[in-house]
Amino acid sequence: MALGLAFPFKAADDAAAKDKIAAVTREFHARFKKQYGSIICRGLLGYDIETEEGAAKIKETGINKKVCPEVIDGAVEIVRALVKENKA
Repeated sequence: MALGLAFPFKAADDAAAKDKIAAVTREFHARFKKQYGSIICRGLLGYDIETEEGAAKIKETGINKKVCPEVIDGAVEIVRALVKENKA
């Protein structure tokens, strides 16, 4: 969402703006995956939150309290870098 706000397009036929946000989003995914190994919660946490067993394990271990804040901070930094690099 943050990237969409930084690189908006106002007209459905604005191909250049759509291409820009698509490219920046792909770059975000690439950097995030390189840094954290996955862009999917179960890959980041090691458990599938959508299953009873996985949700129980996440709650039991509290892994989300360590991993999620770190990943969110990292995502913010990646977005900041991409906005800076692409706004120039």
